[in-house]
Amino acid sequence: MIDDHCLRQEADKICAELKHLDQLEDVLDEAWGEFEHELRRAGDALVRAGGCSWGVENRIKELKGNIALNRKDLDENEKRRQELEARLKNIEQKLS
Repeated sequence: MIDDHCLRQEADKICAELKHLDQLEDVLDEAWGEFEHELRRAGDALVRAGGCSWGVENRIKELKGNIALNRKDLDENEKRRQELEARLKNIEQKLS
């Protein structure tokens, strides 16, 4: 009984963390979309500037860096999700 109780508590904590990861993923997805949109706008601005603008080129570099960091965070989020889902499945099997 005590073990079942502890397992249920752990399962509840995992579910809460999975919910948090869902929210984080939504924020990261939204930010990624905004970065991509800004990158397209900066690309258009660079074309309008004749292909050479230090300010626009710097902005493009920053946006590409932000996109890379965002992608890394999304990948880490997915890895953590998979770990938690595996733990939760294991707990559910023990409880059944």
